[in-house]
Amino acid sequence: MSSMLVIGAGRMGTRLAEKLMQLNNEVMIVDRNDERAQKMSEICTSVKVGDCTDAETLEMIEPASFDVCFVCISDDFQASMMITAILKELGAKTVVSRAGSELHERLLYKVGCDHVVFPENQTADHIAIKYTENGIQDYFRLSDEYAIMEINVPGKWIGKTIRELNVRINYGINIIGMRRNKEFVPIVKSDYCFSSDEVIIVAGEEKKILSLFKKN
Repeated sequence: MSSMLVIGAGRMGTRLAEKLMQLNNEVMIVDRNDERAQKMSEICTSVKVGDCTDAETLEMIEPASFDVCFVCISDDFQASMMITAILKELGAKTVVSRAGSELHERLLYKVGCDHVVFPENQTADHIAIKYTENGIQDYFRLSDEYAIMEINVPGKWIGKTIRELNVRINYGINIIGMRRNKEFVPIVKSDYCFSSDEVIIVAGEEKKILSLFKKN
């Protein structure tokens, strides 16, 4: 379980908070609009109302105590950039901020942002999973239940073959291939042995893929 701070209870922030909660994280959501914030009170671990462009407001929230802080403001880039900068000044470990253009991306990195996301390309579910599970490198949703993911090799798989692990039966997922030097390499032999420095591509039910990292 990780501790997450979501700033902005708009469309992206709301969905992100919901998914983070589904993944068993502790989530605080903050918005300056009381009505929007209170709508999340039954979903999130905690809710705060306040203007996060104010350094004193953010300081009271103690951003350094969260594993990841998400800045999900869509209608005011200046506010988003200010909040990102203040979070880093207050010791936030990891700040992930929303950008609407490449210019926004460059400016966010200049004020200390750790990761920038483009909601047009990355869904809130994608972002939630990526920052909850350290072993997830990339995520593509096929439906409400099924997904394709690029993942680090789970610890228990290292040094074992696909046949030994009986992946499809024991884990309910399919191995599609692996990513090597940015190139896709299909894995077709059951005697293929996994190593610790690989990124593999798997398909199956989202919950079954995520459960791999709870078995290490």
